[in-house]
Order: sequence, then structure tokens, then C-alpha cells
Amino acid sequence: MRFVVLHHTDWPGKPDHYDLLIQTKKGHGDDRFLRAFATVTDDFPSPALDETSDQCLLHAQEDHRIRYLDYEGLVGGERGQVSRADEGKCEHIEPPSGSRLKCHLQGEHLRGTFEIRKRDEAWIIEKIQN
Repeated sequence: MRFVVLHHTDWPGKPDHYDLLIQTKKGHGDDRFLRAFATVTDDFPSPALDETSDQCLLHAQEDHRIRYLDYEGLVGGERGQVSRADEGKCEHIEPPSGSRLKCHLQGEHLRGTFEIRKRDEAWIIEKIQN
């Protein structure tokens, strides 16, 4: 499995942010097998998830098509553009559920074991092990 972090910019009326897309099933094309989360701010992996902080607030998005693992460029519907900020392998520690993902990410910036869990209306990504 794989993951990607896309920097999403130039979406009129929306702040720039990062999208974290995590593959949950094998597939290709238009299959919606990527769990999607957007950062609240325009920093990611942010000051969060570095050596001094290990949490970051996220918002869940609709599942994305698997083609976004390799996509960079304009997003349809005049929704700005995306560019790759990180990518790598994803190994699920537990099967993904509706309120929690626990996986080991091996990217350039995101490296280690992470838990993404629902907290009230938002989501938290937390690094739980290097």
C-alpha cells in the first residue's frame, strides 16, 4: 500500500492546505480507495509531527480516487492545484475502521507509526512510534 501528501493551493475561497491520502485497498483508475484528510493549516508535516510535536489536527474528506497517488496538477471544478509534498509506503497495523487508522508510513517526511483517530468533529494524526 502507499500514501501521498499533496499541497493543495489556489482553490478560490479556501485556504491552502495539505491533503493526506492513505491507500486502504488495492485498485486502480477511478476506484475510491484512498482515505483522505486535509490539514487545518498550511503546514504539513508541520511544526506538528516533527521532533518537538507529535500531533496535527485534520478534517476528513470524501475518499479519493487511487489515481491521486501519482497525480500532480490542476484539480477539476476550478478547485486549484496539487503538488506532491511527500509519498511512500504504508503498512496498516490494524484494518482501517470508520473512526481510526493505524499504520506505519515510510516517506521522506512522514516516517514512523501513526494513529489517525476521530475526536469529536475533527480528526487527529499522532505519531506513536518512530
